[in-house]
Amino acid sequence: FDEKIFYLMVTATIFQCITETLSFYIDGRMVQGMREINYLLNSLLYVNCVLFAYEWTLYVDFKIFNDYDRLKRIYPYVAIPGILVAIGVIINFFYPVFFIIDASNTYIRTNLFILPYLITYGYLMYGVITTYRNKNKVNKYFFMPVSLFLVPVFIGSVIQYFCYGISLIWLGAAISLCTLHFSIQNEISYIDSLSGLYTRQYMNLYIKDQIKRIGYGYKLGGIMLDIDKFKVLNDKYGHLEGDNAISNVGKILLNSTSGMNALAFRYAGDEFIILMIVNNENEIVEAMKRIDDATEAFNDQNVKPYKLSFSMGFTVFKEDVDTFDDFKVGAYCHAASAYCISSLMAYFNSTMHIRKENKVKALITDEWPIHTNTNDSCPTLYSEDADVKGSIIGNGCIIEGTVINSVIGRNVVIKKGTVVKDSIILPNALINKNVTLENCVVDKYAIVTHAKNLKGEENAPLYVARRDRI
Repeated sequence: FDEKIFYLMVTATIFQCITETLSFYIDGRMVQGMREINYLLNSLLYVNCVLFAYEWTLYVDFKIFNDYDRLKRIYPYVAIPGILVAIGVIINFFYPVFFIIDASNTYIRTNLFILPYLITYGYLMYGVITTYRNKNKVNKYFFMPVSLFLVPVFIGSVIQYFCYGISLIWLGAAISLCTLHFSIQNEISYIDSLSGLYTRQYMNLYIKDQIKRIGYGYKLGGIMLDIDKFKVLNDKYGHLEGDNAISNVGKILLNSTSGMNALAFRYAGDEFIILMIVNNENEIVEAMKRIDDATEAFNDQNVKPYKLSFSMGFTVFKEDVDTFDDFKVGAYCHAASAYCISSLMAYFNSTMHIRKENKVKALITDEWPIHTNTNDSCPTLYSEDADVKGSIIGNGCIIEGTVINSVIGRNVVIKKGTVVKDSIILPNALINKNVTLENCVVDKYAIVTHAKNLKGEENAPLYVARRDRI
């Protein structure tokens, strides 16, 4: 669809160049029938000018959103100003609205001639603003030409406005379309048409460029993803559905890395790589969590007969030992959940993440058992005042207060009147009466008695050290 619109714009530009040249040629020539032809040519110029700009908005919108339904829903209303211009041009044959052709067959503008120009520029600006507002969804090969599209047209318009008789507007439009065409060719070279992600060829160029810039406090990190059981999906649902899965994965990765200093690539087949400029490994872990959350949200929609999941691994380029050839991102196929615990924040995020029932089931499977020391305890005791929601509670606990969206280890005591929310309490800790904990990590054997209100942040949990008494 976008190619059809582009070629319509090219056709409109060629038509305008020919029509405008003819209108300048016959202007002022006193030959029978020329006045009527002059009226017709200038009327077509006004209509086609607005039509070109309207096609531009359609083209830009579809390149960004790739959504026919959006076009059908919004653009009939966007077309209203253009329709009004077309009506004005029809009326102009009977009453001078935008221009007149006098008795000497000379084109003369009326005061309202500026209106179609303003509507045309409004459409062109609408396309640029739409692109800028959604620049996170647009690759750079499209963003820059769109941003500069108006420059040649504007220069030609200004010159033609003050020097009537010099036709430069559509020369400027032709230059803009050529620039846009070159960007499309770059897009074809470097953008995978199925996933919408960058290709492996562009990834190699990007890595070489970024490795030269490594240092100054930031690092180059890489995440490699492989779609779990993709061959089974292809065999069971067909290759067309497999292509749809690749396309959906591309959208998941683009949305997950939106707002981050990251690029997503289709490496080969069902393998993908994300390259990130980061300050530390926690940012990579956060990106992996966002991918996991976006995948879970996609699966929860139940729009497909299958569920998507990934095997993921990551690495960080080390400038003192790594060369380009050493920068490899590897992954081992592990279909269940996996988490990298490299900091308090990573521990907090991963623990709170697996709190959900479906994540626990994914973590503990018959194919990948978890072996740990046995610690037999009696069942947890819940008093009449206990209120527990969305939490995991270990054995041997005594729960008398409120526990919401938290993970409680074995043999923890939470006294009456206490509220524990979005927190992790490790084994053998004691939380006394009337204490409020939120976004906290309380380590083993800690006792919280006198501090009645401990509150961390979602991205910076408060930590109570092991055996602390507060």
